Amino acid sequence: MNPKLLRYGRGLAGLTQGELAELVGLDRTTINKYETGTLRMSNITRRGILEELEKRGMGPDQLVSLAEIIGEGVSIDE
Repeated sequence: MNPKLLRYGRGLAGLTQGELAELVGLDRTTINKYETGTLRMSNITRRGILEELEKRGMGPDQLVSLAEIIGEGVSIDE
């Protein structure tokens, strides 16, 4: 998942880094590293994050639209 897309999607889902981290069983600093692009997430983690975002109204369609708005690639499954 594109780091910028993760950051905006998380924010629009109403979650802090700490809240998202807790929901998917990670540390807040790990989410921060994903959002800054200094760490790549595993497929399992990506699925968990996408599930939590979708529960809060940021499903695949919304993320694709968001990617187009912010001018980022539509790479959710990167």
